[in-house]
Amino acid sequence: MRTLFLIVLAIISFTFVSFTQEQPVHWQFKIVQSDSGLQVIAKAEIEPGWYVYSQYLESDDGPIPTHLMISDSLLIRSKAIEEGPSIYGYDDMFGMDIKKFKKEMLIRQPIHNGTFQKLEGYVEFMTCNDEMCLPPRQIPFTVTIP
Repeated sequence: MRTLFLIVLAIISFTFVSFTQEQPVHWQFKIVQSDSGLQVIAKAEIEPGWYVYSQYLESDDGPIPTHLMISDSLLIRSKAIEEGPSIYGYDDMFGMDIKKFKKEMLIRQPIHNGTFQKLEGYVEFMTCNDEMCLPPRQIPFTVTIP
């Protein structure tokens, strides 16, 4: 059922994107040193009326969750933290409770200190408004140690 939904969604969304080239979510990436160690920061600026979904959804039957992928997974120290204006509740489009972010989503991924000078990865996300969803996208990044 989910596969069929995503195929239909992708066809409809591809047609929409082909005509408008709309990109309602813009990402920035950096590494910061905090009191608790290094963190990869992924910040999404989300245009009004659009949403990005939490990394932590209760089921795989809904939207594609946001996922911050670090090229060297051994560097990940603990679970990523999400921040930003969010809405939690039942979503009619997906038929389940969902946490989604509006305006801004900030992901803080604690990582181990290492001998690396730069770190690569990508963020995968799906964005929807109240009428439609765009196909999931992967945005690659490279960040350097400050």
